[in-house]
Amino acid sequence: MFVAVLLFAFVVARTCGRVGDEISQEKAVAIARAQIDFDAEHHQIRLFKKGLQSHPYWGVSLYNGDRSDPTRCQVVQIDAENGDVASIDDC
Repeated sequence: MFVAVLLFAFVVARTCGRVGDEISQEKAVAIARAQIDFDAEHHQIRLFKKGLQSHPYWGVSLYNGDRSDPTRCQVVQIDAENGDVASIDDC
């Protein structure tokens, strides 16, 4: 019985712990760059969870100039499971 519980816990940990594996960071940056209307010099990316279901999203900041005072900046939120663009906002 103990072995069955350990096996079950292992399976749950392996399947529940996989967040953001479907869309890589590189793919998320490529999707975000295709959505903006300027040629960004720099980017930053973070994986975060949103909502009651803790759904994973990539937040990709694309900007020109200095990070602390960019001349142009947009943030693209991308669904980390399927690659859909959730939102595009100015910084």
